[in-house]
Amino acid sequence: MKNKTKIFIAIAVVLLVVWLLYSEEISFKLKEIFKTKEVNNKDGEPTQDTPNTKPAQTTVNRNKLLKRGVKGLEVRELQKKLKDNPSVNLGNTGTGKNGIDGDFGVLTEKALMLVKGVKQITLNDYDKKPGNTGTSPGQISDNSGFETGFPAGWSKL
Repeated sequence: MKNKTKIFIAIAVVLLVVWLLYSEEISFKLKEIFKTKEVNNKDGEPTQDTPNTKPAQTTVNRNKLLKRGVKGLEVRELQKKLKDNPSVNLGNTGTGKNGIDGDFGVLTEKALMLVKGVKQITLNDYDKKPGNTGTSPGQISDNSGFETGFPAGWSKL
């Protein structure tokens, strides 16, 4: 076989595998969206399949522990609170492309660490816990809100 033929076959195989994986992913998502349950009528006869309707979450549990991997309304609320801090970058995901997507990922964790100094928190604790001072180890604050950059005990010139 010529090298060009081998390369063509290899590319075709890779494309086929990618297509199969992608179509399986779409198929799985469609199955999840349109899950159906069989409902029996009074006679015990199977009736038409009906879509599996799961009620949307409408209340926020302020005591739910929010950490990486958690999704939902509580995370959206946390992300809104984090966005109040101008130094927070949650990326450009979500419907408003503002990082508020309800998915507690790496950027939400970094923002929470920046603002509160923790990696997990409840909404109630977020409102109670004082913010992170932002002072790095070995640095002291001169009470003006700015870091001096000098190790503890050193003074400015």
